[in-house]
Amino acid sequence: MEKIKYTLFDFFGFVLPGSFLIFSATIILNKDVESIKDLIKPFNDVSLSVFTIGMIAAYLVGNGIHNLGYWVHTKVGLKYWQVPKSYLKPKLAPAKMDALIREFSPRNADTLDLWNALRAMSHNLSLGFLFFGFTGTIKLIEHSNLWLEWTVTSTIAFIFSIQCLKRAFFYHVWYYRDRKAIYEALKLSEKVNS
Repeated sequence: MEKIKYTLFDFFGFVLPGSFLIFSATIILNKDVESIKDLIKPFNDVSLSVFTIGMIAAYLVGNGIHNLGYWVHTKVGLKYWQVPKSYLKPKLAPAKMDALIREFSPRNADTLDLWNALRAMSHNLSLGFLFFGFTGTIKLIEHSNLWLEWTVTSTIAFIFSIQCLKRAFFYHVWYYRDRKAIYEALKLSEKVNS
């Protein structure tokens, strides 16, 4: 079960956003793509070996954009949606709180790790949708006669990007909320001095 969980995280957290970026770059660079129905043209004759290389490349690109996704999450997402201040002012340094939780409650530490993994997946997907939205905008400029389909495509991608960024914020809040609750419920402050 653990392997399945991390495989799904790798797929949604790195491969899918990386695929969006590669897909977007391919569409921008391919002048044959004029309308939505042309989106699959560059991928019609892809062999299994090229597909495999593409998935590896998508994983690497997804890993490469992770820091950019985190930057968008912190500089944009956390500016618009505020984490309750009571969650952000622990009585102990956050790293020490995390260490105590890992030591005295590994199951709860796994839950906190899951919130962090889901946050990363969400902000990376947000970035992938953002790139795809910009791709649609570029195609809209290039093919203004097809303005409706490219406008709809871009708008949907931008909406998904915002929704994924909001989801990253929720996971961020849940991490801090649960960490504080675990720390207090297990009376881990008493373990510091013992």
